[in-house]
Amino acid sequence: MRTEKSLGDVCARLEGIADELKELQRTQPREYLNVEEAAAFMGLSKIQLDMWRTKTPGGPAWCKVGRRVLYCVNDLRTYMQAHRREPLA
Repeated sequence: MRTEKSLGDVCARLEGIADELKELQRTQPREYLNVEEAAAFMGLSKIQLDMWRTKTPGGPAWCKVGRRVLYCVNDLRTYMQAHRREPLA
């Protein structure tokens, strides 16, 4: 019986930790975004980012990790700032 209680306590604590991690992931800003998330962040289509990455030079910097393509949020902001235009007066 003592083992069952201890195992139940451990399971409950692990569930609590898992819940805390999910909340932390939800509230902490992410540093890297996948292609779909990066496109949404920039207000572009996924196809546009794919074209810049594979065919047309000039898009934002990206990283390849295994089979995943990731964009650093700071790189996306830098790219957008570099292409900022002031309105005509």
